[in-house]
Amino acid sequence: MIIFIKRAYNKLLALLKSRSNYKFLIKEYTDLDDFDSFNKILSTKRFTTHLKPLQMDNVKSNKIVVIAPHPDDDILGAGGTLLKAKSLGAEVNIIYVTNGEPLKSENIKKETLKVCKKAKFIPHFLNFEPKKINVHDDKAIKDISSIINEINPGVIFISFFLDNHVDHRSVNHLIYNCFKYAKFTNNIEIWSYQIYSSILPNVIIDVTDMISKKSKLINIWKSVSKFNDLAHYILGINASNSIYLKKSKKKLYGETFFVLPSREYIILLEKYFNVEN
Repeated sequence: MIIFIKRAYNKLLALLKSRSNYKFLIKEYTDLDDFDSFNKILSTKRFTTHLKPLQMDNVKSNKIVVIAPHPDDDILGAGGTLLKAKSLGAEVNIIYVTNGEPLKSENIKKETLKVCKKAKFIPHFLNFEPKKINVHDDKAIKDISSIINEINPGVIFISFFLDNHVDHRSVNHLIYNCFKYAKFTNNIEIWSYQIYSSILPNVIIDVTDMISKKSKLINIWKSVSKFNDLAHYILGINASNSIYLKKSKKKLYGETFFVLPSREYIILLEKYFNVEN
């Protein structure tokens, strides 16, 4: 077996040397097993026409729940919109599903509490480890459902279910299970926010007046990532979204969302996760 591995490795090296013009290498290969589920979403025809996002002044709800897969996703994806809502008197509750990298989780939690204190948001922690979210965990489903029932929000913010991160998709499976097993009395809207992948936006909020505050909040998380300037990254996306905003001489920033009534959003999740009725 060792001899076989060495031979295979040497063949790979020889192949790479012979193809020196290649400009990239695939660093990791995983089976893409969600194409069938994604095809079911596409077949709904919801995505076959170009969506021109509706520009709204703000989210119309005085009770908001945000599902954040990791500390900072809430501010990265919807920070400006949440700050605007808070400035108008809304109550903003953040459910942090994971606590970030295990070795840094205590520091990350302290930083997260500091962010929430400055923004005047109410934090809730589920304490999962990243990439270890159990979407069928009874306690997590019960805890999220209890928070939603207690707050009775008009809007739930959550990462887009097709986002390019396993935890961002997992929290959508979690919320699907919450809606499946719990009975929520309010007519809730789901606002999917943008982190890594492009979304198909049907709503945009001008967050230009909150962009400085958003950047300062992101920079409180010193322990989340030592490799990327997250504020620079997401503000670049917010700047590029300005193409959807009304023309102005100012430099504008926008946060885009995929917004649906919860009933329709849950139907899409059911198709995507291929859940049996």
